[in-house]
Amino acid sequence: MSRCRLDNEDMLERIRRIDPEVKEIKLYFNAIKQGAVGDFSTLGHCIGQNKSINKIVISHHNLFDPQNEVNLDCHYSGIPSRESEVFFNAVSQSRSIKRIFFRSCCLGGHILKLFDTPNLERADFEECIITNQTASAIRRVSGLQCVQFIQQLTYCNITDMADFITSLNHNYKLEYLFFLMIDIKEEEVRALGDIFLDPLSIIKKLGLVDCRAEVHPLLPRNGLRNGLVYSSSLCELVLHENDVMRVEDWQVVSDVLSSPVTALKALDIGQSQIDDVSAVALATGLAYNTTLEELDLSSLGLITAAGWLSIFSSLGNSNVPLKKILLRFNDEINDEAVSSFGEVLTAKKDTIEEFSLHRCRGITAAGRVAIDAACLTLMPNLSKLQMGNANFDDDAMIAFACGLYNKPSLAMVELGNATITRTGWEAISKILCGASSLNAILESNHTLHEIEVYPQSLPPNIKKLLEINRSGTPSEVAHLKIVDYCDEINIGALVSDQLEVQFKLVPSVISWLGEDWNNHNALYNFIRNQSYLLEWACKNGPGD
Repeated sequence: MSRCRLDNEDMLERIRRIDPEVKEIKLYFNAIKQGAVGDFSTLGHCIGQNKSINKIVISHHNLFDPQNEVNLDCHYSGIPSRESEVFFNAVSQSRSIKRIFFRSCCLGGHILKLFDTPNLERADFEECIITNQTASAIRRVSGLQCVQFIQQLTYCNITDMADFITSLNHNYKLEYLFFLMIDIKEEEVRALGDIFLDPLSIIKKLGLVDCRAEVHPLLPRNGLRNGLVYSSSLCELVLHENDVMRVEDWQVVSDVLSSPVTALKALDIGQSQIDDVSAVALATGLAYNTTLEELDLSSLGLITAAGWLSIFSSLGNSNVPLKKILLRFNDEINDEAVSSFGEVLTAKKDTIEEFSLHRCRGITAAGRVAIDAACLTLMPNLSKLQMGNANFDDDAMIAFACGLYNKPSLAMVELGNATITRTGWEAISKILCGASSLNAILESNHTLHEIEVYPQSLPPNIKKLLEINRSGTPSEVAHLKIVDYCDEINIGALVSDQLEVQFKLVPSVISWLGEDWNNHNALYNFIRNQSYLLEWACKNGPGD
């Protein structure tokens, strides 16, 4: 993707000639000097006519020169007001722009013309000033689907906060609403409640990340609790890194999970302030849930082993169709708790696709036994796992390697800060390519693509085998391994005591080996190994 900034002459030239490679435009108004871009209105027409531009970033627009506050017709960049008006009118004619990112902008005046862009789907607001004109401008957007607020919103004059937030969902097409590092005010909470209580709302993802609030608790207030609990469209709830959540808030999350109409598929509460009391409430909700597929419980340092036992017990005995669970950086997960988690993995063996116990330093060698036992279970859909911690050593690697036989989809393993010697790597090598026989190679793992471990580097033979695994389909990979690692390809190893059948297979194997001209050594060794069949054919004939 090609990005252009208007304070760069080469980029300006690309915009003027309507370069189809330009996908994104960044306008830093505080960096554009008067006259530096030529005719600003013409530049707007070039942007509006370029059918490849899908995103535009507007930064520091309408921040007036503090030394010249009386001249409100002249922006900080020095661009005359009339040129600015024509510029935004021209840009708004674009039918390809789908996303506009406003950074440090005052959303009033000419810039609001951008909300007339016909195919606009997403708007991001970072440290913006909301005016009493902003809500009416947003209501002109017919297809708004995604809105994200970053850092602080400032409301000037008599702007109605609740009206502004509610305006985002005026067309009932809004699916994604995200607040990042925002001071959430009472009026905004009330507006969120109104949005979710509206039966025509279809919001699928709500994010409240690293937010602060002037009211506590947050979620039970102003109808928001009922709106969330009875929403049949909300699929993803992100409450990551939140200090504002109280016990009452976590009870609302539990109520959402256990609601008979919930459609929630993903819940992220990582790095939040949640203790054992709240963990028990969460466990209750999980016990009754039948929809959740992804659960992020990373870095929840206030939950003790008892709290984790409650959560794992509920998950193991529930009908949750769990596909992904992240438990990274939780030192309070001890051997007893991780044994309970092993039971979760066994119970969800048919659905689990990814799990992480990265840097759970409370797990000792005794606790790993339960995970090793769970990993021996067939998990047909598991594609990624993180197992590394300070206690992941050769014994853990050997046990893990045994489990690879039952992981036909596993592609990525992250071992983290592990301590593995030659003994451990040899166990992995044998699983990736059991070179003892042709059958051993065919039964090896051909799907694992990546192993991450630090501060160690992977041994050369492991790197080579992983590279082979990445080179094609499992059958193609098996072909390469046979050629590279099997010195004695012998049909007799596949079909014993049937010399006539063996003889008929020889041309097929020769053709298969001959597909790659680099296989001449393997082809020579194969023909040499089948000399007994030639002697048999001379005496008995090939038959039919």
